[in-house]
Amino acid sequence: CPDDVGPSEGLAGGDGGGAELVERLSALEQRVAMQEDEIHILKAALADVIRRLHAAPDGMASPPGLLARRGPTKAVGRQGLVSLPSRPSIGNGANTPRKATPPSSYSPTPGLAEKNCSIWGSGSSKRSSSMERLPSSVRRDGSETRGLRGRAASTTSCSSKKPGDSKPKDPVYNYEEGYVKMYLRGRPITMYLPQDMVEDYRLDTKLEPPAEKLKLNWVYYGYRGKDCRNNLYLLPTGEMVYFIASVVVLYSPEEGNQRHYLEHNDDVKCLAIHPDRITIATGQVVGTGKDGKTLPAHVRVWDSVSLKTLHVIGTGVFERGILCLAFSKTNCGLLCAVDDGNEHVLSVWDWQQGNKLADIKCSNEAVFAADFHPMDPRAIVTCGKSHVHFWTLEGNSLSKKQGIFEKHDKPKYVLCVTFAENGDAITGDSSGNIFVWGRGSVR
Repeated sequence: CPDDVGPSEGLAGGDGGGAELVERLSALEQRVAMQEDEIHILKAALADVIRRLHAAPDGMASPPGLLARRGPTKAVGRQGLVSLPSRPSIGNGANTPRKATPPSSYSPTPGLAEKNCSIWGSGSSKRSSSMERLPSSVRRDGSETRGLRGRAASTTSCSSKKPGDSKPKDPVYNYEEGYVKMYLRGRPITMYLPQDMVEDYRLDTKLEPPAEKLKLNWVYYGYRGKDCRNNLYLLPTGEMVYFIASVVVLYSPEEGNQRHYLEHNDDVKCLAIHPDRITIATGQVVGTGKDGKTLPAHVRVWDSVSLKTLHVIGTGVFERGILCLAFSKTNCGLLCAVDDGNEHVLSVWDWQQGNKLADIKCSNEAVFAADFHPMDPRAIVTCGKSHVHFWTLEGNSLSKKQGIFEKHDKPKYVLCVTFAENGDAITGDSSGNIFVWGRGSVR
């Protein structure tokens, strides 16, 4: 089929009744998508009930002195998933129509996406000025949370030395200031002594470790937002999921408690929600172990109900860490990732088998977001510093078409991308402008 003609356009041009048929099909697609979202919510709610029935009495942690707040915070229906005043991606594409396939099925869906023609053709774009300045997308200089000091520092600016090449440094005691500086996994940690211990404290004093073991009870408050995007989502159970340091937090505002996914061994940098709204993927940076050896970056796919890890992907493949993750919305077995290396390699994975299907250099400039097209499992959009790229997966290779801004000024930073119900791609930039790229268009 021609690149610039879609199925809907072919119907509309056939006869006088084509337009009415297209309109009815569009309404039917929206209705099916709404019903599918309701099924996802019911499935997640049922899974949450099962988890609560099997949970131990002390399984739910709540902060000391905090009263549980009750209120209508659970998402209900299609509109509830996108009603939070957060970044456009919080709904993870809930507004885009999807094919009515069972959420538990991960096999490719035949249909429009299977045709040999590429979705990225020629067309025109529309631009509108935003009424507000998208503060959550533009602000990049916020400070990291001070609780969990030892794990909150970013590792994106890696030195040329590999972490495993340097030996662990010895702790240092500063008598005048009354603190001990030690290095935990290569990072400096400053600990101030109680006043009555400053005079007599000695570094060479050997003490037995206490018999008690620490257990994470609550993360006071905040999340990693300075150098990350698409990092806060609402689950159908009413829990908010986000990350800070190496901990992924599932927080229930209604019940006033937190659950924690603790399987990462260094800072988490990205998060993606599967279309079933239960499975979650998180990617971490390269770190340093207690023995000074390198901990490779990787992606973990896990169940948000049981907190059990389902798959670990890409161990040793990523250079520094993972910047972006996204599940395909039509072929739920695909996962794309963008590396935090100099070339920002884009890779596509069969996450259930752990196999990499394709990879390609994405851009030498910063990359901020990546997402699958909601109607074509072969189409991916990435955006970043002064660029928008439209990718097509063909077998084991990826081909690129660069977005053309034509008469419009090229923005300094394209910060985010999402999709309209009709398949149009929508991008927002650091100048506060919104560009609409027609379905099948790179202009």
